[in-house]
Amino acid sequence: MSLTNPKVRDDIYGKANWYPYYAGYAQGFVSDVIDFLNIKTNQIILDPWNGSGTTTQVAAQKNIMSYGFDINPVMVTVAKSKILSNITYENLIDLAHEIVNRSSSSRMRINTSEDPLNSWLLHPSSYQFRKLKYYIMDSSILDSRFQGIHEFFLVVLFRTLKRLLIPFRSTNPTWIKKAKSKNERINIPRKKIYSTFLEETISMAKVFQSDDRKIRSICEGKSVIDLCDSRCLKLLPNSIDHIITSPPYCTRIDYVVSTSPELSLLGYDTTTFHDLRCRMIGTNNIVERKSCYSNSWGTTCYSFLNQVKNHPSKASKIYYLKTYLQYFYSLYRSLDELNRVLKNRGTATIVVQNSYYKNIYLDLSKIIYEMVKPFKWGLMYKEEFSNSATLSNVNVKSRVYRKIDVSIETVLVFRKES
Repeated sequence: MSLTNPKVRDDIYGKANWYPYYAGYAQGFVSDVIDFLNIKTNQIILDPWNGSGTTTQVAAQKNIMSYGFDINPVMVTVAKSKILSNITYENLIDLAHEIVNRSSSSRMRINTSEDPLNSWLLHPSSYQFRKLKYYIMDSSILDSRFQGIHEFFLVVLFRTLKRLLIPFRSTNPTWIKKAKSKNERINIPRKKIYSTFLEETISMAKVFQSDDRKIRSICEGKSVIDLCDSRCLKLLPNSIDHIITSPPYCTRIDYVVSTSPELSLLGYDTTTFHDLRCRMIGTNNIVERKSCYSNSWGTTCYSFLNQVKNHPSKASKIYYLKTYLQYFYSLYRSLDELNRVLKNRGTATIVVQNSYYKNIYLDLSKIIYEMVKPFKWGLMYKEEFSNSATLSNVNVKSRVYRKIDVSIETVLVFRKES
């Protein structure tokens, strides 16, 4: 059997386009894995890097219990929004109008002098976004019995803000600039904010116009989605039957910066923002701890780190080696934690992307294979897919070391031997 290419995006269950996510994979891929492994409805799936919630959404559609964790509260919000079900298009549009009407008529006092949104917006605009968020969280408007309803409208607000921050976008789709001074901050007309909010609601709510029950209905309570660090899971030992996931790629993408407007809406200030960046696997920040190579990481990892250390380019040994050491240290800790919670004879399906540092090839799939081998995880299936739509090809400087490359996405399916 050949699995669906993880990076060939689809929308077979709806909602995939609510929040496009570079690091995500296809719904069809998750569905294929569930069928390939013959995962039963009485078993439990875990995605410790749940991202935009594809794993938990597809598992719920198939009536399978799942846990989806992520360290980024923006992604937790997005994943929870996809659990929304059994609601009509008309109901969502009415609720959006009610949120806008309450917000536009409100004269509540909100201090925005230190608001994180001030990184882009002037006070009047920050004030309007704060009011919208207030009424989205108002339980007198949104019925909390509809699981994911608050998160649905938070994602609408995310999309509204991102759409209106066009002046701050860059050529890198995962990066957004901030205003360097008050003069660069923008003031968005109140009516523009509200009209965009309603337009984004309509766009997302169209999923619920479908008569297809597989899109409109989802099994309530089948998905537990929460903030959690993959290095310290809130799960009992030997409690998970199957893992379907994709760990953070070693491609130096700063997912905290890419979600900085959304984090600001959620109230993350400079301090909490910096703390989250430092805790992310693959962070570009040098964390205040000494990480050194461990034999547990395998010979392929050792060879790669040694090549980085000896590379003649500036800062290879001083900076880049440290970031890679941090990455592998955190990755190994996470895999060790997955081994703790995975049952004997359980499976782990892991999607990874191989990449480059300068001209040095990083075979991440082989490194993970060597890391989990001592856990007695036997490789039962492997498939490679080519992917030319990578951010490394956006970076013109990287072409000094190599031409435009096609990266390899590798699907590794392991079974934990007893």
